[in-house]
Amino acid sequence: LFLLTLNRVEVRLGTRWAMWLAPVLWCGIEYFRSEVWWLRFAWFTAGSVFPAYRAVPFNGLGVYGLGFCLLAYAVALSRAFARPPSTRFVSSAFITAIAFASWVATTRSPLPSSSVPPVRVAGIQLEFPGPPEVLVSLDRLVKEQPKAELILLSEYTFDGPVPDSVKAWCKRNRKWLVAGGKQPAAEAVRDLSAPGSSVETDGPGHPSASLADAVTAAKTSALRPLSAPSVGDGERYFNTAFVVSTNGEVVFTQAKSVPIQFFKDGEPATGQRVWDSPWGKLGIAICYDVSYRRVMDGLIRQGAQALLIPTMDVEQWGAHEHRLNARMARMRAAEYQVPIFRVASSGISQMIDRSGGQVATAPFPGPGAIIAGDLRIAELGGSIPLDRWLAPVSTLITGAVMIWLGVLGWRDRRGA
Repeated sequence: LFLLTLNRVEVRLGTRWAMWLAPVLWCGIEYFRSEVWWLRFAWFTAGSVFPAYRAVPFNGLGVYGLGFCLLAYAVALSRAFARPPSTRFVSSAFITAIAFASWVATTRSPLPSSSVPPVRVAGIQLEFPGPPEVLVSLDRLVKEQPKAELILLSEYTFDGPVPDSVKAWCKRNRKWLVAGGKQPAAEAVRDLSAPGSSVETDGPGHPSASLADAVTAAKTSALRPLSAPSVGDGERYFNTAFVVSTNGEVVFTQAKSVPIQFFKDGEPATGQRVWDSPWGKLGIAICYDVSYRRVMDGLIRQGAQALLIPTMDVEQWGAHEHRLNARMARMRAAEYQVPIFRVASSGISQMIDRSGGQVATAPFPGPGAIIAGDLRIAELGGSIPLDRWLAPVSTLITGAVMIWLGVLGWRDRRGA
């Protein structure tokens, strides 16, 4: 689609216009297919070829901004090589020098240390466990990591809400727990309708359902009593991360914003909130959500100082897919300059610092593997890169160019 559009621009307007529009068209199409339409898939963007570390200006430009700059450099270099042989080398060297200087100028300096005391976190990799297995695993985790204050388990740890036995364990052991499960739609509506409850609206551009939609879903899905230990196969539900306090009570929930297409993965979240935890504002995103900037930007705008990512990466995927998905979390940490703690069902679990470096990992395949460390929360929260406006504007321009080319083509055919 990019090559076809660029070719039509060059035929209609000439090479100079094609050269200037190439980075815009690339960024616009990349952002549209990654973030906008229903079949969105954000892996394999041009900017994601770089590892997330301090020498890459992820925070200044963002992954889509990096793609824009890469195409701009490629276009300039191709024009240099189109020059006569006598000036080709000098031109290409000059363009490369400018690109390198720009790279150095936008590379961030080492991040200042945070004065917020770190929180000791721990997680254990469990894939489709039963409640007894969860309890045994939690006992083992606490024995190996007695100083852990906050425990994170994977997405879909439970096939329903958090069981009472696990809540009792949290109260007995005085531990905070974040774990994935299912929340029936009717129950979620009842929570949202409770006096004093508030829901932040989703940022523009990612799936969202209004409260009325959730009420409708609840009315049409009452196939099983809400007191049942799990959600029925035909019942509408939210793929949810539950936060259980040291008193054994669920004090916060966050549903998945982008359920996986073509899978039974719950309803889209009705909103996003950050958890005002005892240690600061923590954003919770579930598995696939971390792939999307339009989802994660909303948590950062609300002041998230760190991100917790419960993830279901099933073992049958294979090692390569696990590595690719783990790469997304490193990119997000580098883009926002906030630490991330991510626990996957079968690896790769990660403790990531604010520059995108992996402080600790748990392997794939790693059933029962434990990951632990100090989560050093960003004092002032994160920041959103430049491409928060560059990429959407590029998409709008790309759409306008395509419409214009389509109208011209229609006129040509009509005149013929």
